[in-house]
Amino acid sequence: EGLRCGLSSTHDGQLVAARWNGKFQWWIPATGKLVHEQVINEESEVGLCTIAVSPDGSLIGYGCMSADVRLLDADSGALRATIAKSQHMFFGPLAFVPKTRHIVVPGVDAMAVAQFRQQFDPDNPAEQRFATVRRWDYDQKRELWSTGPLPIMNCLAVSPDGQMVAAGFLASDDPIHIWSASDGKLLMKLVGHV
Repeated sequence: EGLRCGLSSTHDGQLVAARWNGKFQWWIPATGKLVHEQVINEESEVGLCTIAVSPDGSLIGYGCMSADVRLLDADSGALRATIAKSQHMFFGPLAFVPKTRHIVVPGVDAMAVAQFRQQFDPDNPAEQRFATVRRWDYDQKRELWSTGPLPIMNCLAVSPDGQMVAAGFLASDDPIHIWSASDGKLLMKLVGHV
C-alpha cells in the first residue's frame, strides 16, 4: 500500500507522522525510533485520510473521510479528543493552531451537497463547491467558526503565529484563500499561483 494521503512533522523536526501500510505511525527522526502506531480500521476509516502533528509535538490528529477526526497523545497514543463525523463530515487536510487548543478542520457542508447533488459532475469534481473550513476548540468540543461553501481542498495551513489560515484547492484556477484565524473572515485571495 505504501504512503497514502498523509505526512506531517513538528516545525523543529523532532517528530514525524505518516499514514503508512494501513497504519498511522509516528517517529523520532533523530533516532529512527517508532513512537507509536495506530492501526486503521479498514471498515470505518476509508477514503481520503490525513494526519497532522501539533506544533509542540504533543498531539497527533488524524481523520478519514468516512470517520471521526481523532486527536491522540503523541507519547502514549491515548485518545485525547474526538470531533464527530456528524459534526463536520470530514474531507481534507488538518492543521493545528499554534499555542491554542484548536484545530482547523475542512469538512463538507451537508446542505450544499444536497443542493448540488443533482448538478454534481463526477468528471469535474474540482468545480464543486460544498467544502467548508472550520476552527474547533477540541477541549471544549465546539466549533468556533466556519466558512464556505468552498471548492474541494487539497492543502490547508495555519501560519506559525496562528493569525492566518490558508487553503488551496483542486481546481488549478481557484485562488488560494487566506482567512483570519480568529474569526474566519476572508482576508484575501491569491491568484496567479499556478
